[in-house]
Amino acid sequence: MRTVVVSVIGIQRDQAGEENRLELMTAGRHYQKNNIDYIRYDESAISGLEGTHTTLKIMEHCLVLLRTGTVEQKMVFQQGIVEESLYHTPFGDFQLSVRTGELKIHLNEGCGKIQVDYELMLDGQWQSANQLVIEIREDRKS
Repeated sequence: MRTVVVSVIGIQRDQAGEENRLELMTAGRHYQKNNIDYIRYDESAISGLEGTHTTLKIMEHCLVLLRTGTVEQKMVFQQGIVEESLYHTPFGDFQLSVRTGELKIHLNEGCGKIQVDYELMLDGQWQSANQLVIEIREDRKS
């Protein structure tokens, strides 16, 4: 396991076309198991998910985002596929549907860039069009 720097940019557009942008840069850990890359990092107050751990499971044509802690969430991104999951929050549970439009994964030894364009539905209602850009690079300080 090695330390990496994880940069996450999330852009969300609602029905009115309003754009909400979130940027997070944090230390994370990279490891490989069965030829699958894993990136693990802690969310912060900036993301509104303080107390939550995020794990990215990165495969050739699929990205799985797992959150545990304050919220429990699993999002599966696979181009052209709609995935459904339950989103557990302190305020209740919600049914999430994610329709992945485009998924680009460019990693080399756990470092590189991931870009996902997807639509989010909550309890069957369209919520937003989203773009997630994750950059992972070596932590030169460690």
